[in-house]
Amino acid sequence: MTVELVADGLHVHPALWEHVVRSAGTGRVAAVTDAMAAAGMPDGDYHLGAMRVTVAAGVARLAAGSDGRAGAIAGSTATTDTLFANVVRHAAGPREDALRRAVALTAGSPARALGLADVGAIAPGRAPTWSCSTRSSGCARFTTPASRSPRHRCPAERRTATVARKKQVSGRGNAHLPLSEDSDTGCGPQAGLGRHPSIQDSPERNNIMRSLRVIRGIGSAIATCTALTVLSGCGATSAASGNSGIFFGPSQDLGNGTVRTYTVLDEGGNPTEVGLRLTPTTLDGLPEATAGPPPMLMLDFPDQASTTAFDHVMLNWNPQGHDPTVLFGKPHFDFHFDMVDMATIEGISPSDPDYAAKAERTPEAKYVPQGYVVPPGGSAAEQAVPGMGVHLVDSGDTSLVPGSYNFEQIVINGTWDGRHIFTEPMITREWLLTAPNSQQALKLPEAYQQAGYYPTTYGVHVDEQTKDYVISLGGMTMRAAS
Repeated sequence: MTVELVADGLHVHPALWEHVVRSAGTGRVAAVTDAMAAAGMPDGDYHLGAMRVTVAAGVARLAAGSDGRAGAIAGSTATTDTLFANVVRHAAGPREDALRRAVALTAGSPARALGLADVGAIAPGRAPTWSCSTRSSGCARFTTPASRSPRHRCPAERRTATVARKKQVSGRGNAHLPLSEDSDTGCGPQAGLGRHPSIQDSPERNNIMRSLRVIRGIGSAIATCTALTVLSGCGATSAASGNSGIFFGPSQDLGNGTVRTYTVLDEGGNPTEVGLRLTPTTLDGLPEATAGPPPMLMLDFPDQASTTAFDHVMLNWNPQGHDPTVLFGKPHFDFHFDMVDMATIEGISPSDPDYAAKAERTPEAKYVPQGYVVPPGGSAAEQAVPGMGVHLVDSGDTSLVPGSYNFEQIVINGTWDGRHIFTEPMITREWLLTAPNSQQALKLPEAYQQAGYYPTTYGVHVDEQTKDYVISLGGMTMRAAS
């Protein structure tokens, strides 16, 4: 599910945006324009289908005689750069978090909702379609050579020229590239307003406007990266060197901060590590109690993690712990590194007639990390958790004794329908607050059901520079299916 948020500041009051994003999750909210024909145009009279519309001060309303609804909002004149600036302007918290949210809402979420793998990020392999705007849009300054944007228009103030530049690549990519006043292109607040070819007058524009209403404005979906700064959702490396570096997935709100996935590629473009980064304020502002299921986030990995065994991370915050509470009753996070897609996870439901059979269908022992078993207390079907699977514990961990166990962190594994489907670090908030620096070897299976890069280590530390909490699965090694 993707929630469309018309973030023009008129349809939905900005005070409600925070509630929408926190309720649905940043990765499930897409900022849309609800734009009509007057988008990016001066005030005046326009049409919305057969209805006459008057635009005054940038607000489109039905004109008198329009079926007695004169004055009603008639779509929006906003363009996506305006949405980006609005999201940044009205977001609570540090500006870096606001920029990350704006990137996710205007680029990552729309691209993912439409299933466009090469859209919504500035990254190797993505198609180069750019959107440029002036500094007044609220975006960071960035300089690009004129050769990067042979077709552009530099309108006044917040007007955007969307540049469609297709190379010999498949599909369409979208990026929002803010230009500085000294850019070779001549863009900037002082640039002349001579008419230049733009996508607004092109077949590309027309095709986009005819696309699904699911994400209106996707033609100018924004993926913004500031100079020398890596923003989540951009998919750019922090140390660009060919295909190597660290790549980030879209961020989502958690507590008073944000969380995002990442992967690290070596010089050969092979993954060496995947994990999560939680900003320093993430541990503040977390719910202290929940009446229903605990808060859950589904976090996509960046495309650069596609050769690893992992599809996404399911993150659960458990303010009162969970069963068995004699062991895991402390407030803690569950980080499910899932090796199956979200649809499979969502399909783990008691409404499935084969639910019990799939729970009991354990993988061959060689495919399960050595020593991991269904804990005592019931059958696999009785202990199966909807939307997760069957949890396994390390039978060699002699500390798991009710009444004496000091829960700080532990690694759980999980199965479903004959497959090993997740590796799950469980970590208490209390332990994270001690700024741990821990790394340990993972227990490994003897064989693997599908080929890919699998981790051999698990670590938790605090980044000395950013103060982010980092949960990592490292030592990635290519495994063949057997």
